[in-house]
Amino acid sequence: MNGPITETANFTSDTEPSGWHSPSTTGSLYNTWTNPSNALASDDSYAQAFGYPNSQDYGNFGFYIPRHATIQGIEVKIECHAQNTQKILCALRSGVAKYNFVPIDTDAIVVLGSSTDLWGRSWQATDFSDTSFHPFFADGGYGIPVYVDHISINIHYQLYADLNRDGIVDIEDFAILAEQWLGSPGNPSADISPDGGNGVIDLQDFVKLAEAWGEIDTGGYYLDADLNRNGIIDFADFNVFSKQWMGNCNVPDWCSGCDFNKNGSVDLLDLEILAKYWLEGT
Repeated sequence: MNGPITETANFTSDTEPSGWHSPSTTGSLYNTWTNPSNALASDDSYAQAFGYPNSQDYGNFGFYIPRHATIQGIEVKIECHAQNTQKILCALRSGVAKYNFVPIDTDAIVVLGSSTDLWGRSWQATDFSDTSFHPFFADGGYGIPVYVDHISINIHYQLYADLNRDGIVDIEDFAILAEQWLGSPGNPSADISPDGGNGVIDLQDFVKLAEAWGEIDTGGYYLDADLNRNGIIDFADFNVFSKQWMGNCNVPDWCSGCDFNKNGSVDLLDLEILAKYWLEGT
């Protein structure tokens, strides 16, 4: 990182974030940058973007968003710098793009989008699967290279059917809906359909809850915590996790997948994620 990192924008959210996810692959669709894999992690090594419209795509962000969640906003962070005036562009897919100016000389985090910005279109949870989601990036065409240290993306969503916000749509949510049936919304509100509510608890709300029945709101990391991929978060996963404790992690292995938030270390933040989904099934 060429000097201290600063952020070009502040952001907060009342929605459920998927968490900041880094890509693990690049170059499947567009592959014209120099050393593009250097942007997979924040580690002082740089991918170089030069010569618009030369582009580079990134993929395998590992998002796990509940199938019936409502997507509410998308944020993209690009840690980068240039040596003179330049822009960086991100297109989430063809025709859905944003850009901003790149910091000069000192690395900073350029933020595109926000927790309430849908980038001009509607989205489904399946749009962010590893097979579907390959955003691409380019410089702004000023004839100045952009040095990109790291790219990450955060998807903001709401699983409205999880009425009590305990992370799963289950009988407790049904009990809340039943108590408010044909009446006014309570607290928590069962008025979930259409999005934003219509002022009465009715069949629309029941159908929306039924469609999402059993879905788990994971915060984006649930599948990652099933380290041995046996369908449940249990002592076998903890055994794998404990062997990587306080390890120094990097792409593409991320300490055998134990660095869930990809911050470079297996630490208490990762342990909290493992504990949150203990004995849950995938």
